[in-house]
Order: sequence, then structure tokens, then C-alpha cells
Amino acid sequence: MLSGQLDLGVLIHAEDYPELDHEPIFPSEQVFAFLPGGHRLVEKAVLRPDDIASETLLMYPRVANPALFDFYLARVEQAGFRFRGVHETGTDARDMLLAVATGVGIAFGPRFFAEISEQGQSVIRRPIDPELRFPDVSVAWRANAPRRLRGQLADVREAARELYQTASAAS
Repeated sequence: MLSGQLDLGVLIHAEDYPELDHEPIFPSEQVFAFLPGGHRLVEKAVLRPDDIASETLLMYPRVANPALFDFYLARVEQAGFRFRGVHETGTDARDMLLAVATGVGIAFGPRFFAEISEQGQSVIRRPIDPELRFPDVSVAWRANAPRRLRGQLADVREAARELYQTASAAS
């Protein structure tokens, strides 16, 4: 989008770009910890920063989206969570969950990670305290949108607002 090759896109809104306008589509989601089934912390109902200080955090590769990676890791650290290290996995949630299941580390992710996990009881979800939330998902377009797109952006904004309201009411 920033290169001018894409007129409209959907992205996780981790930071503002002066070259882009955006409208949120889906509100932020709560972040959960995902642990291997036999992990010592599975017995805890809620995980706090002191509980996980000796763990390795699994994340997607920084090279896939450096701004989002840095934003998210900073947000985790601002909430007081520290880790022994960070291990980068593949870009797919299944890669991360497989790494969790095999004991490489723990992951922080949205609720739907548990729904896409094919690991059964080998990956367990726990809430964290303090609560963290992912950034909103937004539809975005170049601020200097091509003339052919400008007339449609009002419709895009309206559809995004309706989706956001519906998703917010459902959560």
C-alpha cells in the first residue's frame, strides 16, 4: 500500500502512517497465553508476569512485519511481562502452536488460536493479568487515493463502521 501498488487493504493497525487513511473494522482482541499441555503453569487459572519470567516467548518472524513485531513486544513488556528469550516461529499460527505443543516455548495470542489448534489437549489456553489486547484490525487506503477510488471510500468507511459496531456488540 505504501508503495502505491495496492489501493485498499486490511491490516492490523499497530501504527499510523501519514500516507495512509484507515477505518477500524474489528475491535482489538484479548491476548491469552498458550502453554504445552504438561507445562507446570497449566494448573494456574491466570498467568502473571512473575509466573512466566523464565519462559521463552514464541513469535512470528520479525522480518514479516517489523513494525508490528516491535509494537507488540513493547506492549507485552509495558504490561510487565519479561521472558528468558524470544524464539521466532513460522508466520502461520499453526507453526506457533506446534512449537508450543512440542515445548519450544509459550505463545501469546488471541482466543481463536485455540480454535485453529489441531493439537487437542497438547496446547492449553490461559488468561493473563494484566490483560493485554491486540491492536484493532482496520481497512486502509492511500491518503492520496486515486480518483477512481475516492467515490467508493465513503461506502468503505460506512461498511467498516458497521462491521466494527457489530463485532463490538458481540464481544
